[in-house]
Amino acid sequence: MYSRDGRYLGKLSANPYDPDSIANPYGRYGSRYSPDSVNNPYSRYGSRYSNESARNPYATRPPRIYRGRAR
Repeated sequence: MYSRDGRYLGKLSANPYDPDSIANPYGRYGSRYSPDSVNNPYSRYGSRYSNESARNPYATRPPRIYRGRAR
């Protein structure tokens, strides 16, 4: 997953041991405290109110999901 400005936001994976997975609660992309995590309710990518959030259904610039290595 990538933000609209190209920042890597982690991998959509259910593996809680993968360091890049958004399901890893201790990893950079899955932690509730990381600024790069869609799971952080106070980050620009996880807030319900941010225009760049994966959690805001009205966001106009949500993160993009790419399959494989495409970007």
